[in-house]
Amino acid sequence: RTRFFLRMIEFKNERVFIEIDGTASPFHIVQKGNKIHIHNTEFGVISLDLQEHYPIQKLENDSGNYTAPMRSLIVKIVVEEGQKIKANQPLIVLNSMKMESTIIAHKKGTVQEIKVTEGQTVASSH
Repeated sequence: RTRFFLRMIEFKNERVFIEIDGTASPFHIVQKGNKIHIHNTEFGVISLDLQEHYPIQKLENDSGNYTAPMRSLIVKIVVEEGQKIKANQPLIVLNSMKMESTIIAHKKGTVQEIKVTEGQTVASSH
């Protein structure tokens, strides 16, 4: 495996200047749909598929259970046990690596049980 030292020098519009092992090179970046194309005269074209940073986990069964995508701090519980909820309604706000994200309801229903508390740290898949 080859290792490189990379440093971004400047980013303007669709061009980014990156220093690779001490040599600065311009790269042209274009997004078309869910693809990002990166072009450089020396390295050619690299195409990348965009993916969700924290994709919503698919439920194996229809249990209605939700899990944290990674180790997280429970910042706020937005719902209460017994509350009726709608699809896409916020349930819990998490903080992972200094970034907040919200767990949302996959479908309508009633909150049966909340197994976490505000201020609690949970492991991934908890």
